[in-house]
Amino acid sequence: HFSHMTSTPAIPDQTDVTTELYKSVIGPVNQSYYLRVFAHFDARGKTGILWHWSAFFTTLNWLVFRKMWGMAAWFAGLSLVFTLAVFGIGKLVFGYSETTEGILTGVSVLLAFVLPGLFANAAYYRFCERTINSVLVTGVGVPGACEVLTQRASTRKRLLGLIALNGVALVMLFALLAWVPGGTLVGKIPSMATTVPPEPIEGAEPVQLPALATSAASSAAVAADSASAGASD
Repeated sequence: HFSHMTSTPAIPDQTDVTTELYKSVIGPVNQSYYLRVFAHFDARGKTGILWHWSAFFTTLNWLVFRKMWGMAAWFAGLSLVFTLAVFGIGKLVFGYSETTEGILTGVSVLLAFVLPGLFANAAYYRFCERTINSVLVTGVGVPGACEVLTQRASTRKRLLGLIALNGVALVMLFALLAWVPGGTLVGKIPSMATTVPPEPIEGAEPVQLPALATSAASSAAVAADSASAGASD
């Protein structure tokens, strides 16, 4: 626990030091929810499993919104490495069956969605605990710490900005998916393997290649020489 702080079994009184520090570090977004969660952890003296829907559906966005940069980097990096290793290189090397691929997909969902949903509240509690302690040890006192923490906390403006950024990213993704399959991009790249020879035109004279024409002329000359020789005999 923090210096100058006490554990409480329920949401503390508004004047309680712990509550003021919690409010400051959490910020205005979902403040009452996290106050209840933190009070529950304080009462137990340890963290535990409590389901978190935002972390389940939008793990990376939630981590970024709460400025948990280290965990966000780990989550993004591990997700990328796992996806490439299992469904990219791993599939090419080992040639998974459909059953194995289904099992690995289930494991991926468990790691990427379920685990964050189960442990996000505990992780955020520990994050806030470290953040509060890092400010209190500077000696600014509780009022000063609350002011600093309030300035660092996530705001509704930040939430709206993150939602807008996600909206732009989705629009760009859908535009790209709609553009590429239509042939706008792929159709401009010629392919020898897919080139289809033109159909012959009915009634048109066949065009003789130069090499064939030369061969035909040589054959005609030989035939003429043979005919002349026979006549002279």
